Amino acid sequence: MKLEVHRALFAVVALVASSAPALAHHSFAAIWDEKTEFKVTGTLTKVDWVNPHIYYYVDVKDDKGKVVTYSFEGMPPGMLRRLGFSKDTLGAVVGKTITVQAYAAQDHTKTLGFGKTITFPDGHAIQIVPDSIAAYSSAQ
Repeated sequence: MKLEVHRALFAVVALVASSAPALAHHSFAAIWDEKTEFKVTGTLTKVDWVNPHIYYYVDVKDDKGKVVTYSFEGMPPGMLRRLGFSKDTLGAVVGKTITVQAYAAQDHTKTLGFGKTITFPDGHAIQIVPDSIAAYSSAQ
């Protein structure tokens, strides 16, 4: 009897633990507003090439000349690699000026976005989000 209770308890714990990653993920629309975009130009200061999504930071001067740091989330590293975008693509321009076109946050946090297109110092741009957000959301 005691062994059956332990087995049942173990099964419940295993089930809960295995479902945690599925519960943790969110839809794109829960955080980002695909109808509201913004663009900033500033100095790329840092790149975090991590799972489940990359993050990069751009220092932008506001109207008064004060530096404001914008945080951008990107797609997962694996998806970016399949698009031909590597850690070195952004890492090579840390300290240089880039322009980011991004989707705004649903909560209207001004300095937070989901990067859509990055324009590099030499003028070339890379779209890092598929044309359809629905395609991106279903691929996660």
